[in-house]
Amino acid sequence: MPERSRDWLERDEVLLRLRERARGLVAARADVAGVSLFGSLAEGRAVRGSDADVLVLLAHSETRWLGVRWGAAWISFATRPEGGPGGSRS
Repeated sequence: MPERSRDWLERDEVLLRLRERARGLVAARADVAGVSLFGSLAEGRAVRGSDADVLVLLAHSETRWLGVRWGAAWISFATRPEGGPGGSRS
């Protein structure tokens, strides 16, 4: 099997690094309720030049939600347990 070039996206390595960063963010910030990955990388169809589409869910924000409906695969990397530090998710 030919060796991949260094600029090719190594999905498993990227997912591992994103998961580590997401868990660190949830642990460090009480306002972060969860972190999820969506899009081509989550769906397993990423190609050369693909990016990582990441959603950071806040427990509370003054910014109005746009109500966007996502029709994509999700990989949930880290979530704050219900009732844990950072308050409730309502």
